[in-house]
Amino acid sequence: MEPGIYTMSNRDLNVKDHSIEKKRKYKREYMREWRKKNKDTQKEYRHKYYADKLSKRADYKESVRKYNAEYRSRPEIVEHKRELARVYWINLSDEKRERLRKRDSELSRERYKANPDKYREYKRIERLQNPGVNYQKVKEWRLENLDKFREQKRRRRARKAGNGPVENIESSKIYNRDNWRCQICHKKVNEKLKWPHPNSASLDHVIPLSKGGSHTKQNVQLTHLKCNASIGDRGIKQLRLFG
Repeated sequence: MEPGIYTMSNRDLNVKDHSIEKKRKYKREYMREWRKKNKDTQKEYRHKYYADKLSKRADYKESVRKYNAEYRSRPEIVEHKRELARVYWINLSDEKRERLRKRDSELSRERYKANPDKYREYKRIERLQNPGVNYQKVKEWRLENLDKFREQKRRRRARKAGNGPVENIESSKIYNRDNWRCQICHKKVNEKLKWPHPNSASLDHVIPLSKGGSHTKQNVQLTHLKCNASIGDRGIKQLRLFG
């Protein structure tokens, strides 16, 4: 052994380990006694610790939510999602596409019935935030789906009248049922003419809604637009229902 260098023996190591263990034991006993004497202080510290932890977690979640919302609102991300949805929709079979449409419409109706006020407020805020975009989308949809839009208006009028059941009627099926012949003047209706041409096809209620008629397939018929407008809600058309 070189002079001036101290080497710890096994005895010294055991003594050192014993002193550390003794300190640890004393510390455990001291903390145990402190907890018994300061229960309220301990609870306060614990509540403060978990409150800070929950606050930091809430702040983190809020920051993540804001980032995700900002990321999803980017034009390139929105366009990419639309393209993926369009490709997925095109590749679906007709049966599955119809099943998804039915499921989505049922879910939408259930959500609206559960939270009508929340849904109206959401739509109102959306219209305020994107006035031109939403109006343009609605306008384009109405022009592309004129028959559906007019059927929606007819069902709304029928529901307000409250004259019995309100059926979802496809005007094309009624036109084919009546062989594209006006049920008032009994002349052929040109299939190529579109509304608002006077000789275009129009769906007419045999018994008008104002007279207690219902919006059902048995109570509608094909007429020229000008014939429908000229008769109005007078009772002449009611004879068509009975003979």
